[in-house]
Amino acid sequence: MKSYEGLFILYPAPEESVLDDKLEIIRAEIVKLGGTVAGMTRMGKNAFSRPLKRKESGYYVLIRFTFDPAKLVALNHRFKLHEDILRAQITLAVKAVPKKEVVEPVAVSA
Repeated sequence: MKSYEGLFILYPAPEESVLDDKLEIIRAEIVKLGGTVAGMTRMGKNAFSRPLKRKESGYYVLIRFTFDPAKLVALNHRFKLHEDILRAQITLAVKAVPKKEVVEPVAVSA
């Protein structure tokens, strides 16, 4: 199992309850194929720079989950079948690297 992040662009929902239903469908697809959802971040409605499937804006959601890499193609295919999902981009989650302390050089006087 590997950690992934999925950025989903959904058709804007007129009501919050409709959006919750759409997110539950995405979560159910991940769980159905053996994954586990770690968290969801709602990023809100944003306008596109150019129309996407004749729409001017979409609702962005970032979902973090663990999943079997062998089943990733099947998961992407299932997301393409849903009419409410305009786009889905799944990438490997980047682990946070601890910052190293920067040591400033000391000036030496001659």
